[in-house]
Amino acid sequence: MPVALTDHELCILIAGARPLEPEARDAFLRDVAAALAKDDPELGPGSIHRLVREMQPRYFDAPRFATNLTAARAGRVHAR
Repeated sequence: MPVALTDHELCILIAGARPLEPEARDAFLRDVAAALAKDDPELGPGSIHRLVREMQPRYFDAPRFATNLTAARAGRVHAR
């Protein structure tokens, strides 16, 4: 069954997908849509936000930053 969302509710979903890798966004939005399709009499901005907050970590892959260990060993980077 289709779910009707307001512009504000749609913005919540898009904002929740934005920090995800592009490859993960489709699966994230599909899972959120499936959860929203369940008959929820309390559907609104708050419930959509909670759902996004609950599901987003399943698809979020935090960036990994390399540390410059070579420079630190060479004495070019000093710990203060």
